[in-house]
Amino acid sequence: MKRIPPVNPFDASRYIGTVFEIGPNAAHVALTESSVDSVEVGAFVVADCGQWLMFGRLNNVQLPEQDGGGDGPRAAAHPTAVIELLTTIGLDGDGALRGIERFPHLGSRVYLAPPKLLSWLFECNQVRETGDGDYQPVLLNLMSLRDGTQVGLAPERLFGRHCAVVGATGVGKSWTLARVMEEAARYAAKMILFDSTGEFYTLNSGVRHVHIGTDPTGTETSDEVSMPYNALTESDLFALFKPTGPTQGPKLRAAMKSLKLARVPNLATGGVVLKAGKLKFPFEKAYAARAKEIEDPRAFFDITKLAAQVDAECIFPTGGFSSNPDPTRWGAPNEIERSNCVSLITRIEDMVHAPELACVFQPGEMRTIFDEIGSFLADDAIRILRISLKHLPFSHDAREVVANAIGRHLMELARKSKLGGRPLVVVLDEAHHFLNENLAQQDIGIPLDAFELIAKEGRKHWLNFCIATQRPRDIPEGILSQIGTFIVHRLNNERDRLAVENASSAADRTVLAFIPGLGEGQAVVIGADLPLPLAIQINKPTQEPDSRGPNYQKLWR
Repeated sequence: MKRIPPVNPFDASRYIGTVFEIGPNAAHVALTESSVDSVEVGAFVVADCGQWLMFGRLNNVQLPEQDGGGDGPRAAAHPTAVIELLTTIGLDGDGALRGIERFPHLGSRVYLAPPKLLSWLFECNQVRETGDGDYQPVLLNLMSLRDGTQVGLAPERLFGRHCAVVGATGVGKSWTLARVMEEAARYAAKMILFDSTGEFYTLNSGVRHVHIGTDPTGTETSDEVSMPYNALTESDLFALFKPTGPTQGPKLRAAMKSLKLARVPNLATGGVVLKAGKLKFPFEKAYAARAKEIEDPRAFFDITKLAAQVDAECIFPTGGFSSNPDPTRWGAPNEIERSNCVSLITRIEDMVHAPELACVFQPGEMRTIFDEIGSFLADDAIRILRISLKHLPFSHDAREVVANAIGRHLMELARKSKLGGRPLVVVLDEAHHFLNENLAQQDIGIPLDAFELIAKEGRKHWLNFCIATQRPRDIPEGILSQIGTFIVHRLNNERDRLAVENASSAADRTVLAFIPGLGEGQAVVIGADLPLPLAIQINKPTQEPDSRGPNYQKLWR
């Protein structure tokens, strides 16, 4: 299909000057006197290159100093501008090409780009043609240009190589996410939102709301679901219980394996496998028969017995006496090891019975988050599954561990092609809470790496993510480097800007200079699959998230 600009790019009324110097990335333009008042930094321009059109941005406009001592009027100096060369457009219908295929010539005429040309340029190469006569492309109506011209963004360009929405507090990240999901819900989308603060309860079109954790206020309108501990892995439990020192880690691991054997007849007493002074052979025989089950990383055992089992593991490795050891039996209780494990035993007891962690350790018959995900993927009427983590405590890294377990589950479904035949986008609000978490203890590294696996592997399995964060510097480089599209709101911290700059292509970095001056709701969208970086205004969502701060004038009066 021919892609031809919808407007005349060489409107005489928009003529501003001619090219007098050309470099590999920029061109210098001598401006006409009449265009000085209409030319401003950041404006987009086009240059006539015959059958090609060069598209660029004004990065510098100046009025050089006059020769001869500067006594004459400054207005007599010749105004010039520097154009950053962005992309090339084929006027014969080839559309826009990322990069510079043709350069302007000396004397090429330069014009201010019409807004319709800019929106067409951004949209024309985004969507693949299907050959259907009445084909209507899926374009998300997220943003507009400064003059109000709407610009669509195809979901494959926004999410196809993962997406990040970054910006300081209060500049519009939540609005952007709400608008993204609102637009996605107009189509047959599938998105799962991790709502860290609970502010997206306002979403109501095609959305299923659930929350993990007990609501102490009783005002939650969503349905509570559990994250059962037996769906967690050994690493997850290590991250929660945080064994320290050279003793606690091995004893915790041994206790988990022993409890998996507790169902073997005559091997356990009161659900606990007591080893002190017992023959090893029955344990070894049971282990050999159930090795696959025991080595399964999932926690298929009674968690309420874990503290007692850790205590039962604090024994000498062999029976008898040092002068006459008996390797066929376990030894007597080891009080030194028991003393070293007291803090771990107490921590396990407290956490397993904590009301705020009942959704993990005391799930009962409550519906699980995995049940909800399965139902969501099978239900065509539900576009978005919102999982609120507002009521999960920050203590013990519970939010990070639960989110990582859900991410790992989604990756497993994707690998098995069980996403319901549609691409799935996982949205992480306040992503710095869930990513860059390496809960390393003294001798035990516990990476929470599910989302890093999604970043590296998910795309080929139709699983992508969109993260929103005010602290891109805290996102691991391995994740940030995999992100293809950035929607960048104002960033005040230099390290945050540098993190985004390092993750962007060289062609996109110059536009990042505009970021500190962006207003509320304004952003720069850049991406590997987009023809050029673009400064935009995010359209206001109709379902605004509840992200407002307190009203001091009312509450302090």
